[in-house]
Amino acid sequence: MNRKKYIIASIVVGLVAYACDFVLHGVILADAYKANEHLFGGMDQMMKYIWVNPIAYFSLSFLLGYVFIRGYENLGIMEGVRFGVLIGLLMHVPRFCFEVMYYPYPKIFDISNLIGGFITCVLMGIVFALIYKPLPKTA
Repeated sequence: MNRKKYIIASIVVGLVAYACDFVLHGVILADAYKANEHLFGGMDQMMKYIWVNPIAYFSLSFLLGYVFIRGYENLGIMEGVRFGVLIGLLMHVPRFCFEVMYYPYPKIFDISNLIGGFITCVLMGIVFALIYKPLPKTA
């Protein structure tokens, strides 16, 4: 395992995930959130726990990086796409089903979380594939 590349890739992937979620929730869905403020905790609640965000993003990116390098086959970007699709299916399809079943939110949130989360996972996989390279084998 190339620890340096693993750490760099995991940090960059955490930043990519954070940026994707900001674009989805802070830009694309901003008006939908404002129109449905009554369904969510207020800004005070969010700011009180904002420190949890980086912990979530970077713990996820380091764990996914660990999984990625365990199955690493040096197939280039397509390996990252495959990894991202599998992780997207694993994480966001069940999440979508639970959200639809349990939460009375407007469907724009359920559908956008499914599509946006899936796209984020594919981007994360691509970034892992672009950055991570194992150490050369020595004889």
